[in-house]
Amino acid sequence: MESEVTTESLHVPELDVTATPEPVTDLPEEKPVDAPKTFTQEELDAAIGKRLARGQRKWEQQRQHS
Repeated sequence: MESEVTTESLHVPELDVTATPEPVTDLPEEKPVDAPKTFTQEELDAAIGKRLARGQRKWEQQRQHS
């Protein structure tokens, strides 16, 4: 004679879900690759002009103090 075991006859406590487990990932996060910044000729001319003007002012100040 075989006896059947059913879940109704077993006392199984219900589990309380308190948090959802975080998925485990061993792979490093991939960062999107941004396109390199490009400049127009006008932007380059302006940047170089500002840098040259700063350098000339600095040179003139050093020359006056000498």
